[in-house]
Order: sequence, then C-alpha cells, then structure tokens
Amino acid sequence: MGLTEHEKRELDAIEQHLAQEDPEFATKLSKPRWHLRLSGTALFAIGLLTTYVAGLTLLAACGVPKRGPVALTWPIRLPQVRTR
Repeated sequence: MGLTEHEKRELDAIEQHLAQEDPEFATKLSKPRWHLRLSGTALFAIGLLTTYVAGLTLLAACGVPKRGPVALTWPIRLPQVRTR
C-alpha cells in the first residue's frame, strides 16, 4: 500500500527539516548500508564462514584432545567415574 500525496509531501517536509537541523545525521541516514545491499544467500555464507573461523579459533586456543581418534559405537559408552 503506497503513500498518499499528502503523506508523501509531509515525509518530504520532515526529511528537509532533518537535513537543515542535522545535516551530518541526515547524510548518514541517506547512505545505503552494505549489509542491506547483500542478498540473503551472501549473508548466510558470511555467517557460515564466520562460525567456521570462530570454531577453528576455539580449537586452536583450547587445544584438541591428545588421545587421538575415538571410534564411535552405538550405544555410546561414557567413561566410568570412580567415586569413593
């Protein structure tokens, strides 16, 4: 649903008033943001890559267990904890 002519005129008047009052803020609002120009697929790929890099960073920072590969069998058997 589009704006009526009256609403368009009011919006233009508000924009002009904002540009006169605070030109720096008005130019920030008028500039397109980089993330708004990207498609959903591109944003998904960036998010996936960021998650991958964060995971690798955590592995590098925390270390990888030194036991070597563990064969998973079903049912998974957890190590027994000895209690006194």
